[in-house]
Amino acid sequence: MERTRVGVIGMGRFGELHAVTYKKIEGVELYGVSSRNQAHVDEMARKYNVRGYTDYHELLREPDIDAVSISVPPGVQREIAVAAMRAGKHVLLEKPISISLEDAQKIAETAKETNTVAMVGYVERFNPSLRRTKALIQNGKIGQVYKVSSRRASRFGVKPDWVFSETGMMIHNIGHDLDIIRWMMEDKIVSVYAMGGSYMRKVPGQPDNLTVLLRFENGGMGLIENSWTLPSRYPMEENDTRIDIMGTEGVLKVNNFDQTIAMCNEENGYWIPGILRWPGGVEEEGGLDHYALKDELEYFIKAVKREVPPLLSVDEAVYTLKVLIAANESERTGLTVAIK
Repeated sequence: MERTRVGVIGMGRFGELHAVTYKKIEGVELYGVSSRNQAHVDEMARKYNVRGYTDYHELLREPDIDAVSISVPPGVQREIAVAAMRAGKHVLLEKPISISLEDAQKIAETAKETNTVAMVGYVERFNPSLRRTKALIQNGKIGQVYKVSSRRASRFGVKPDWVFSETGMMIHNIGHDLDIIRWMMEDKIVSVYAMGGSYMRKVPGQPDNLTVLLRFENGGMGLIENSWTLPSRYPMEENDTRIDIMGTEGVLKVNNFDQTIAMCNEENGYWIPGILRWPGGVEEEGGLDHYALKDELEYFIKAVKREVPPLLSVDEAVYTLKVLIAANESERTGLTVAIK
């Protein structure tokens, strides 16, 4: 079987997760990694027994590399993604696709111009509990979905300063919940209203708590509550997520803290159709690299081989960013913003 050779650009926490996960996928060879810091890239190259590059252009010039994962701050993703696609490499970008709609659209245009596969890593699409939830909806277990609420929280102090100053909570994190709700609703958003506050961070314009209300084309509603101010002793560092889904014939409740799904409908009453595991960590056995991320990267490789379409496509990620930018405007002005 011909191997797919990949590189990873950006070797922070999530970039390393990509690297270690690629090493576990059959038929894939991790060819090289890139980081601007020489000592760090040397360490990563030794650890994973691959080539190391401080200049990502050198990695992109390697003719044997088929595809790259790009895990860098979103403000510089356009430059790297465009260079990679013009070098003939397929790309997997970490979310968000960008902080600028102009940059996001340039990435989407370049993907079309170069006929390369470009996919954005909204990893929750591969979360076992949410895939199970989506299947239950598709099988008609709760009828027509008309309301989805998503509550996500992290400990205070786990987010680096650059996330607040360069990306902001809305662009960095709300995109996960927005994508989940759109996935469950399968409808377009027509308006958004948002409120926020900087309660623990106490920096004007840098909220650590956000609430976002969505109205959908067919009348459905979405509610997102996001907090980065859980106590330091909370048992889960990041992404304690709870999702409630209301349908015309029943309800689904998803708890990603312990991967439980509970459902109540007229046919079965209250029951628990599934308990799944969602731990995390680079080194932990059975962690994130064994579950959703591994499934995401395996899917990306299938897309590179043209066996499946990208999930999510860059066009979908551009739309998500468009809504998030509108939500930021609403939070700033206090007004409902229409999505055109």
